Amino acid sequence: MRGAPRREFEAVSPPRRPLARPEALALYAGQSSGLTEEVWPAAAVLEELVAETEARIDHLSGRTK
Repeated sequence: MRGAPRREFEAVSPPRRPLARPEALALYAGQSSGLTEEVWPAAAVLEELVAETEARIDHLSGRTK
């Protein structure tokens, strides 16, 4: 199909300055915050992320702990 690409589901990043029409932005924040069940400190999230990543790398390289 020729012509301009469809932009039906394209999201625009918010500008650095306040937006006069916040309803024009994608609704990612509202959806994800509505699904939040727990609030963790950033350090705990990173600690878990690093531990899971290291475990996965070890598994893929054949070095299981």
